[in-house]
Amino acid sequence: ALDVVEGEERVAQADPDVAAPLDLAGPVRVMLVEHDRAGELLARLRSLTDGYTPPADGCASYRALYDGLSELEADTHLHVHKENNVLFPAVLERSRRGAGDRAAEALAGDDGEGSGR
Repeated sequence: ALDVVEGEERVAQADPDVAAPLDLAGPVRVMLVEHDRAGELLARLRSLTDGYTPPADGCASYRALYDGLSELEADTHLHVHKENNVLFPAVLERSRRGAGDRAAEALAGDDGEGSGR
C-alpha cells in the first residue's frame, strides 16, 4: 500500500511544468490501476483479519488495531471514490477543454494578450 501512496505523492509534488501535460489520460489511468491495487490489498487485509474481527480473548490494543484497520479501509475507499468519480473526470474534462482552447488560440494566432492575429 505504501507504493501507491508514494506514487500519488510523486505526482502531487512534481514540478508543475512536468506534472501538467496536455494529455492527462495516461497519468489518470496509472492512478486508476493503483486504486484497483489498493482495493485488492485492502480486501486481502479484510479477509486475513476475518473482517477486522479480533479474537474473543484479544486485548484492548488488538481491538484498537483492528478498529484502526477498518477505519483505514473506509477512509481509503472514500478517497478512491472521490478521485475516481469526481476529481479525475473533472480534471480530464478541464484538460480537454483547455487543450481545445489552446488549439483554437493557436489557429487564430492569439498570443493570449487579446491582440488577435
